[in-house]
Amino acid sequence: IIVDQNTKRVVEVNATGAQLIGAAAPSLAGQPFARLFHESSREQAQLLLSDVGAQSSTTPVRLRLGDSRTELIATVSFFRHEDVT
Repeated sequence: IIVDQNTKRVVEVNATGAQLIGAAAPSLAGQPFARLFHESSREQAQLLLSDVGAQSSTTPVRLRLGDSRTELIATVSFFRHEDVT
């Protein structure tokens, strides 16, 4: 899952990520990242994105997906995409 650091919205999801979340990849683009998770995990998901700004990657945390049945361990890594022409 690729998330824009400024807007905290999903930019792109690969097939595996979409399958894990249980939605079609195109429908996930533009969604707030935290909204992919169950209410009980949203604050922690937001903190993951905030923490990556201070370092290149975060400590893994346990999050519950929006369906509330699926739990996963997530980590965030920072990368910068630069257009090369």
